[in-house]
Formats: sequence, structure tokens, C-alpha cells
Amino acid sequence: MSLMAVERQMRPSMVIAQSPRTHAYRRATRFLTEPPLQNALDTGSNKSAIVTCNKLLKKQPKNMLVKALKSLALVRSQKVEESLALCDEVLASKPTEDATLTAMMHVLRGLGRNAFKKQPGNEELGCQTVFANIRALRWKTAQQLSQKLFKTFQDERYLYWSAHDPSTPATMKPILFKLAAKLLEQSPNPSFVSADRFHLHLAVLKETADWEAANKLLDTDVGRAICDTNLSCNELRREIIRAQGKLREEGIAAEARIGDKGDRNWLEFLSLVDGTFVEPEAEDAQERVNKTRAFLEGIKEKDAKTDRAAHLAALELEKRARIHKTSDGSYVEQLKTYFEGFGTKACCYEDLKPYVLALEPEETADWESFLQPITASFTNANELQRLINAHKLLRYTSTPTVESELAIVEVYAKQYREGLQYGDHLPTTELQPADDLAILAGQTFVSLWSMTGEQKHLFSAAAFLEYALTKSNQAFEMRLMLVRIYRLIAAPSLALDQYRAMGAKHIQQDTLSHFVSLTGITVLAGADRR
Repeated sequence: MSLMAVERQMRPSMVIAQSPRTHAYRRATRFLTEPPLQNALDTGSNKSAIVTCNKLLKKQPKNMLVKALKSLALVRSQKVEESLALCDEVLASKPTEDATLTAMMHVLRGLGRNAFKKQPGNEELGCQTVFANIRALRWKTAQQLSQKLFKTFQDERYLYWSAHDPSTPATMKPILFKLAAKLLEQSPNPSFVSADRFHLHLAVLKETADWEAANKLLDTDVGRAICDTNLSCNELRREIIRAQGKLREEGIAAEARIGDKGDRNWLEFLSLVDGTFVEPEAEDAQERVNKTRAFLEGIKEKDAKTDRAAHLAALELEKRARIHKTSDGSYVEQLKTYFEGFGTKACCYEDLKPYVLALEPEETADWESFLQPITASFTNANELQRLINAHKLLRYTSTPTVESELAIVEVYAKQYREGLQYGDHLPTTELQPADDLAILAGQTFVSLWSMTGEQKHLFSAAAFLEYALTKSNQAFEMRLMLVRIYRLIAAPSLALDQYRAMGAKHIQQDTLSHFVSLTGITVLAGADRR
């Protein structure tokens, strides 16, 4: 669990104001000309922040803002004496700038733990001290303080604070999770008074394998209501059910939720399919598969093209049925039907990827012959999306050669230029409908480089993607590809320009991390396509 998530669960009303990402020092550091200082403070690199402040102070020895920020970094590094000396200097200057004052506010708040020792009856100081320790990643101290706060003030939220400890060593987890469960049992109110507490309690019970207590929580009316409205709690509930081996019972319940309540959560359909294949060697295995197949067909007819969950579930059912020799032989036809129904959606490719891999060689040929005509031309934006999905699926199953890659990259480039007409009316902040064709062209050039070792293909990829970015400035996947490509052709300054153009600090890390992994270039090359 991330630091931000822990703070948010602990006390939302306070954390929003005190979270490192919303601290006033972000407003303060934007006035500086040294981005490394802001980066260091944001990421908790206190040593780097101190070094950067020292460099700035050599140029601007009387800059109180820099001194305040250095003091903040020193506090976080537990160098209290040095920080106090700087604090005295800043306060003696009687600063009036908002940036300096707000930075000092956080410095003094970090020093508040000493004040709490002198005033152990001050609850607000105690809370601030807990948060200061969390921001410094001193989890054990924060945990002990939380327990002390609970004993002093008898507020049950402090029990839940003390149950958090992301730094728990693996060897101690069994013992500490049991201790956490004991702590939560001391709460005067049940955990289902809020979804966050309910989730934490369930997570602890799951780790301790206390299924009886977990089931007792889940079987209450309030527990069921929370799981119905909170996806995180519902997912945890499924994990607990799965750990107990109650797949068939969960499958029956999922069928009722889908059929009677109209629930279209994909996890419900997975539970239904999981329950169908419990004991696949049993005598009634084929009967159960047929029953689920008929049920899904009914949902497909009812939903038509308004919801794709039942259509995907039918594919999942047939994929597993093939493994257990209970398939009806309609797998390829179902793939075609799905593409015909949802091929104009951008998600179609991602939806079908797992199921295309299950095709036999002769089935793959049939599938590719179905897709090939779709890639020939398009007359509107919907047909363009169908064409893109068809190209992606064909590339996913094909075994490329140098000749085939040279031929297809010309097709991608030609169709990309033709598809730009459908994005002429869009604002500059929007992506072009044809962007994926440019990405496919870039991937193909990289694939050619990996096959031939000729760098000219990397230069072609860079040139084509740079052109595409003039039409779609927010296409971050293209920029990330260019970062990798420029590194390969020894152009680090250009790679840095592309990274800066993304403004990565404003984008969630998990959104982009898979693009810049160490294996990213092999994925671009198609080496691990299967």
C-alpha cells in the first residue's frame, strides 16, 4: 500500500491538506529555477534536496525560501539541530512571502513530535506527529504512537491507524497480522461502519486465514451492502471465497446477480465461469457447461451490443471448455461474432488478445482470412477503428519476416495519412483516431531493426513518429517509444526532450510504467508477441 493510500485511509480531512503531493512547498519550488529541488522533495530524496539547496545558497545566500526548504529536508533526515539553526535564521528575517511561510509551517509541523512529548494530552499534536513519521517512512514509530493515542483518547480510528505497517518484514507477517486482528477486535464499534475500515479488517482476516470471522463479517446485511457498492471490498470478498474453495457456491450466487439483478460486473461473469469448471472430471461437467452456455446466450441476446461482458464470458467459457474437452466447436465463430459486434471499439484488441492465443494453427489461418479483407480500406471513423483492430490482431498472431514487415509498414503509413482527415476537427488536446497506425508503423520499423541490425530503420521510426506527434501532441505512447529509440541511436538529448514534453509528473506512474520497462524495446520489436 502506498504512503498516500495509507494517509488517505487514516484521516482524509487532514491528509488532503498535508499530503506531500499537495504541500505548499510545491507552490514554493515552482518559483525556483532548479527542478531537481522540487523532484527531490517530491520523491523523498532528502540528501539530494540538501545538496541542491546548498548549491542555490552559494548563489543566493540570503534566499529565505531556499533555507526554509533546506530546513524541511533536514527535518525529514532527522537532523533536527541543523534544522533548528536554519529555522532561527529564517524566523529572524521575519518573512512575509507566502511560499516561505508555508514551507516553514511544514518544517515546524515536522518538529512537532518534540512538542507532543511535552504535551502528551494534546490530541492534535499527536495526530500531526503520527503523520510526520509516516511521511518520513518511520512506520514502527507511527504505529506505536497510534496505539498510544488510542489508549489515551479511546478513539477507535487510532486502532486502524496502528494496524497499518507497509514495511512489515515477510518473516514477521504471520505474527503481526494476528496482532493486528487482536487490535481490531478491541474496537468498540464494528468495522463495517465505513468501507475503508471494513476493507482493512477483511484484509487482516484474509492474511490470518480466519475464515470464520471473515464469513461472519461478509454475511451481515451491512457487509453485503458494502460489497455491492465498493469494488475493492467486493474483490477482496471474492479472494476470500476462492481461498475457501467455495467456487461453485459463488458461481451460483453470481448467476443470480447477473440474471435477476442485472449486474454486469466482469468479475461476476468470471465467478460464474469458475463455478462451472469446479471438478471438470465429474459426470455432470458437460451438463454444467451446457447450462452456463445457454444462460450466457440468453444474456447476450438481451444485451445485444449495449454490453460486451456476456459476449466475453462466452469466449472465456469456450476457451476453458476446449481445455477440458467439453467445447461445442464454435470458438472461431464466436471470435468472429465478437469482432463484428464490437470491432469499432478501441478495446476490442485488448479484449480478444487472450482468446486469440488459444487458436490452433488451422483455426489461426481461418481467423486471419476473416480479418484480412477488413484491413483493405475504410470510409468513416468507425471503419478506421475496425481496420486498426484488425491490423493489431493480425500482427499479434503473425510470424513476421523482413519482406512482410517492409510491405506492411508502407500500408500502415499510407492508411495513417488517409486517416488523418477524421481528426481535422479535433482540438489539439485530443488524440487522432489514426494514431495507432503510426504506433504500428513505429513498432514495425523497430522490428525491422531487430531483424536486420540496420540503424536506418530506427531513424525511419523516429522520423515517422516525430511527424505523427505534430498531428497528435498528446500521444504519450509515441513519445515513450521515441525515448527508447533515441537511446538506441545515441541521442540522449532528444530522448530527454521527449520525456520533458510529456510532463510525466502530471501522469499516474502506473499508467506509464509498463512502457518504459527494461523489456519495452523487445515488445516494440514484436519479439515477445506471443
